[in-house]
Amino acid sequence: MDDSMRKRIMLLAATVILLFISLVLIWNINIIKGNRPSAEDDLTEGIVPEDATARTTIDKLYFKYDEELEAYTITGYYGEDKNVVIPSQHNNKPVIGIEKEAFTGCRPIDSIFIPESISKIDQTAFKDSSIASIEVDSKNEYFCDYGNCLINLDNKTVIKGCADSRIIQDGSIAQKISSYAFYNCDGLESIFIPDNISQIDEYAFYSCDSLKKVSFANANRLHALKKYVFADCVSLKTVVLPPRLMEIGDFTFSGCISLEECDIPSQVYAIGDGTFNGCVSLKRLVISESLVDYNIDTFISCNGIQEIVVDKDSGRYVSVNNCLIDIATKTLLLGANNSIVPEDDRVAYI
Repeated sequence: MDDSMRKRIMLLAATVILLFISLVLIWNINIIKGNRPSAEDDLTEGIVPEDATARTTIDKLYFKYDEELEAYTITGYYGEDKNVVIPSQHNNKPVIGIEKEAFTGCRPIDSIFIPESISKIDQTAFKDSSIASIEVDSKNEYFCDYGNCLINLDNKTVIKGCADSRIIQDGSIAQKISSYAFYNCDGLESIFIPDNISQIDEYAFYSCDSLKKVSFANANRLHALKKYVFADCVSLKTVVLPPRLMEIGDFTFSGCISLEECDIPSQVYAIGDGTFNGCVSLKRLVISESLVDYNIDTFISCNGIQEIVVDKDSGRYVSVNNCLIDIATKTLLLGANNSIVPEDDRVAYI
């Protein structure tokens, strides 16, 4: 072997040795820094509370590290465990939150345990997930599980409900139901809204296929139902709305194909677009004296209406021969199956 070849081999060997040393140094630096994940999300196991280790083994949780807080939040779960325990620590750092849509679409889950360390849960964290039972560590200062509902104690909001949930009748604990709280909740057949609930956000009970009955306390302080609150609840037959209700939002009962009757309370002044769209079983419609804001699409595709009743004290609308008529414009807004258009001058437009 000539000198030139020998020098090349020695140079190559030296390069390999230097590369190996560099890799070892980088590895040791990562260990000193606490082995933090380099990517935004880290798929690995967490440490469950000691008193909960016998319940389950978490195999697929995604974590995100917050360098400022020196803590982790959960960004996703893709496991198949039926009994899920949220870990209190990960990589020897606390787990403090559950982020937006982290458990979206996870179904079915028999139970979920939330430890003391969790202080933040996004209101969409469990959107479209089917959970049978929710348990929160009794030492947690931010959340509780009254009535099998997950409740944010800071803003007094129900953020997740289950099939057998019962909303607590205590305004010091719960005053609102958040968006998506019961979204697509399997098995929920009835719900009672107590008088301490003054706000129900959009999509709260959207697509609860088994929901048949909704009732409100007579003293309920709810003034508005927001859009899509009960939309696509295909089994819903009976709704008794609270007497203080003043506004019904867009598409609130849209797609409720089994809804047969819904009397509109006397203080309701506005009904949104498509509120009863597709309620093909709706047979009787009662319009309150306060209603002044009515959209022509409110009752679109309600092909089963047999009776239209308008409060006698209404100064805006009247029912003649089962026709809903705008008095000022002489416009026929809605008809029933057996309507007869008046032949006098009360109707000028249809």
